[in-house]
Amino acid sequence: MKSLLALLSILMASAMIAILVHAQTAPPATTTSLISQPLIQEGILSVKLAGDLNLGMTENEAEAEDLLSAAGIAPRNGDAKY
Repeated sequence: MKSLLALLSILMASAMIAILVHAQTAPPATTTSLISQPLIQEGILSVKLAGDLNLGMTENEAEAEDLLSAAGIAPRNGDAKY
């Protein structure tokens, strides 16, 4: 009985060592997928899009959104605050 208890103790200790050896000490690095697109803020997109479409040059996000809205460019779902 003592030998069985000793064997179980050794097996449990070796299992715990294996678990501790493979434990992560730091959070995994965030990597982006090769097919995912980078996220861009809505206002920054509005400024860039207004400039690229020659609707007017502005650095003000609200003005860029107004320019796009006047040109009939708005999101389908209406989430933008135009």
